[in-house]
Amino acid sequence: MLSATLARLQNLVHSLERRQLSTLGTVFPRCEHPQAGKPLHFPGEDICNVNFPYHLQPFRANNQLVDNYCIFRDCVSFGQLAPLLLASIMKPNPKLDFKAYSINFVEDCESIIAYPTENETTEIEEAIQQWVKLCDIPNRKEGLIFRRCIVVNFITYFEKEKVERMGHAITLAIEIEGKKLTLKIIEYRLEEEVYSVHNRLFKWMEAAVKPFASGLKIHMETVCLKGKMHIDPDFMTCMSVAYRTCLYLSMDKEIDESDSDFREDSFNMEEHIYSMFRWARDHLHKNHSKVEDIAVLVSPAMTELVYEINNENCYLMLTHRNLSPAKKLHWTKQKITAFIDAFEDTKILRYSPKYGLVQSTN
Repeated sequence: MLSATLARLQNLVHSLERRQLSTLGTVFPRCEHPQAGKPLHFPGEDICNVNFPYHLQPFRANNQLVDNYCIFRDCVSFGQLAPLLLASIMKPNPKLDFKAYSINFVEDCESIIAYPTENETTEIEEAIQQWVKLCDIPNRKEGLIFRRCIVVNFITYFEKEKVERMGHAITLAIEIEGKKLTLKIIEYRLEEEVYSVHNRLFKWMEAAVKPFASGLKIHMETVCLKGKMHIDPDFMTCMSVAYRTCLYLSMDKEIDESDSDFREDSFNMEEHIYSMFRWARDHLHKNHSKVEDIAVLVSPAMTELVYEINNENCYLMLTHRNLSPAKKLHWTKQKITAFIDAFEDTKILRYSPKYGLVQSTN
């Protein structure tokens, strides 16, 4: 435990030193707003409004977290906050027709991919079908490399020192250059999976793209990120790898992460995610007498099974309206949209690497 703490302190010192230097290999910008570096302490006060579904509230896990690293292992909180960060970073690339997507990380909706008896793949199959349709292959831009990616999750079995059942997040991609359409699976634990997860993913991807692939030759490619990208057991786990991969693909950069670049990206990503939790704690508890006076919810688009990662879709809603238990709704995208329209005091919050969570005009 002590050695791990010392290692993290050394990484922190190294990252602080590197903040004075330029780097070509990192994908996350520095966290520059005034609260950067302010400590987080867990467990925290409850900032979840019980009158709204938990899965719509990205900070709903706050009182359950026992240490900072737990944020990065919480599928709902991290899976809803990381897209806000990516949406604020990704910029158009003149060489690419690029879009990134994410599956909706809701705890009780993970697909199980295994053999022979334990399988429940309806969710991920539907997600792949929806994603491919959203990719809009027929209307790809002439003269540019067409590239689409999505972060997906599932449960399967891995074998390293022993066989373990666990959840996993990876990146799927479609790339079209000329008459060649390549389906890609990009992930870190490629060689550790017990069952043929990738064969099944390719089968579903191929079936989904075939109606849009007239005149194109379909290829399949697996990309193993071991030796190219780093993880650590605390913060930078498989979900962070999947989202970082989206950033590399958007920048058209080779995935070849040095130790120093990983330390820098780890430091920066942690700070950006922490900044959102700091905002939630400071804003909600300093300005309101009780949690039930306010709710922070994800956007309507982020309630869909699959959504594009961009600023139009990825934001939070801050409302001062309390939904009484008698009026609780069965939440759908349409119901949430109607909820926003019904109350003029609902505020839209988007993330800025420089200023943190800020109120947006639309």
